Amino acid sequence: MKKRIAFTLALLMAFSLVLFASCGKVTAYSLVSDAVAKNEALDSFDADVDIDMSVKVSGVTVDVPMGYQIKASGLAGENPVTSTTMSVTSMGATIETNAYIEGEWCYVTMLGQNMKTKMDESTEQYDGYSSIESVFKPLPEALLADVEITDNGDGTRSVSAAISDEEFAEIYQDFIDDMSASAGQEGAVSDLSVSNGKVDITVDGNGYVSVYKVSFEMNLKVESSGVSMDAKAPVEMAITFHNPGTAVTVTPPDGYQDFPEVPSSLLG
Repeated sequence: MKKRIAFTLALLMAFSLVLFASCGKVTAYSLVSDAVAKNEALDSFDADVDIDMSVKVSGVTVDVPMGYQIKASGLAGENPVTSTTMSVTSMGATIETNAYIEGEWCYVTMLGQNMKTKMDESTEQYDGYSSIESVFKPLPEALLADVEITDNGDGTRSVSAAISDEEFAEIYQDFIDDMSASAGQEGAVSDLSVSNGKVDITVDGNGYVSVYKVSFEMNLKVESSGVSMDAKAPVEMAITFHNPGTAVTVTPPDGYQDFPEVPSSLLG
């Protein structure tokens, strides 16, 4: 009788261990969700955003690389501040812009000129934090259900997933709108569709997202001066966080409060 009880208890303990292990198993969904949540809870961060886009129209390809160096602090409080250095290259020319945002004001240094203006929709392009927010999102559990976690051997783990056209458009609509506007330049964009959506996310040893990469292709029609042209534009955006979890200090530009005020439309 005692042997039978001991055997039964052993089976129950083994079953409990298996159940506990299965409940505590890290999945692609839990890894990504937990890491995104940890990053979003940060009070400060230092990140680079690299965007590669090639616009192909009528057999001509124009590369439009964009880069953002972003520092933000005070995100968990009432008075967050951000500093963004932006560089955009087109037709071989690179323009660099520095923007510091504090409260309702945006302080910009561009082409050697210092300016300040109140924040509104026309100045959102200078807010590097908002550019990250349009992409940096958790993913639906169903999307990652069959995705495996890759151990990179350096303490980081990665998840890679292809996304259907419809779901990609739903998750990243704001980013798609921004990129289509950049691809269309001054022309009106219509018949926009996306394809080949993919996301690659790397989580560091401390459970933070270190790299969040999104890629897709846009097919669109651009109308300008009465002329309609079909365009194709592959896009890749990579957000790289530097030492997430480490406190970051944002330093305002010298004399920024004395920058001359200009209408926001001048910077839009």
